[in-house]
Amino acid sequence: MKTFFAVCFLATLCCVISSTAGAQNLALGKKAYQSSTPYPNMGQAGKAVDGNTDGNWSNGSVTHTNSEANPWWEVDLGAMYDIEKIRVWNRTDCCSERLHYHVIEFFDEGHKYLGQINNTQGAAGKQMLENSDIKQKGRFVRITVYNGPECLSLAEVEIFGNGYSDAGKYVARVELDDLKCIVSGDGNGEETEYYGGIWVSERVATSGHWFGNLFKNNTNNTIDLSAGVSKLFPNTYVDYEFRADRGIGNVADELILHAMLKDYDTTSGDDDCGSAKEHIRLNALRPGGKYNYTLNLSAEGDQSQVRFTVTVIKVQ
Repeated sequence: MKTFFAVCFLATLCCVISSTAGAQNLALGKKAYQSSTPYPNMGQAGKAVDGNTDGNWSNGSVTHTNSEANPWWEVDLGAMYDIEKIRVWNRTDCCSERLHYHVIEFFDEGHKYLGQINNTQGAAGKQMLENSDIKQKGRFVRITVYNGPECLSLAEVEIFGNGYSDAGKYVARVELDDLKCIVSGDGNGEETEYYGGIWVSERVATSGHWFGNLFKNNTNNTIDLSAGVSKLFPNTYVDYEFRADRGIGNVADELILHAMLKDYDTTSGDDDCGSAKEHIRLNALRPGGKYNYTLNLSAEGDQSQVRFTVTVIKVQ
């Protein structure tokens, strides 16, 4: 990938226009926010995504926060992307050392933390700081300065990546890995005889209509788990098919893991192991990845849980 820089001068105004051939600046023109804005007509968060890398404050394209503890700036890319490179353009007329220690954090569409880059490269006198080979998913990208109280000023933030390289048809395979129900009540349960349900349902942006059962039984047909799940339910899984025409990072679907178990008790009544559920955002998963989830059930049980494995498989 070739990079070129063009420098132009007009009277006393200097502007630097940068480009990375073949790459898309995902941050350009997107909504941006910051921890504070002390000046009503200058220093707004959007100045860092206006396409102008001019770092001279008086030329009107530099952000500015109050002097405060941990000032931050954030951009909403509008969707999940695979982020490969970030360029942070510094203020140049003064104060370039403010970016000496800054952290770049990544969040998903629900603003769940996904990862970070701790940037300690010397910033004093540098016009631009580049982070390459990031390989990080994210929709929200936040820059925070932790050597405060300090002001945060940015000339421009360029974020390069791709949200469509993994477009296609996928299967999310949910497997039942293990389950147990240990009740702290009267202790008279059969301890291995269970009934209830374990299932997976779908939640999309508009509705939910798909579900798959992994286990469903009642008091007339309990199961003995002393042999272990792998022997009772070999290859027990359900497949959820979904399309990712704009890449997995832009899929809105969620899967919800559900579990409800009871311990069969012929002496004093059945013991409640509890119930639980957990949401899985498909846009946070990677093709070929295998993810483990544990539902800790809450009721009379203090060690009751169900374990799942979720694998993302590209089928087309």
